[in-house]
Amino acid sequence: MKLRWLLLLLLIAVVFAVLKPGSTWQELKRSWARREWIVTVLLVAVLGYLAWGLYNAVSSGILTIGFSPARG
Repeated sequence: MKLRWLLLLLLIAVVFAVLKPGSTWQELKRSWARREWIVTVLLVAVLGYLAWGLYNAVSSGILTIGFSPARG
């Protein structure tokens, strides 16, 4: 189901790009000018997602963090 939605959105984007290529090119140039901000937002989102996954792994007991007592 997700693949179908992804393909549909991709098809819609291609249709818009074909119908208005000039405005699409201008939008791409504007997005490229803001690439540092976009990369920062994506990085924060990915790091937040990884932190959330780590928290869930620790809270469910899949992963333990800390020092275990030494065996002797």
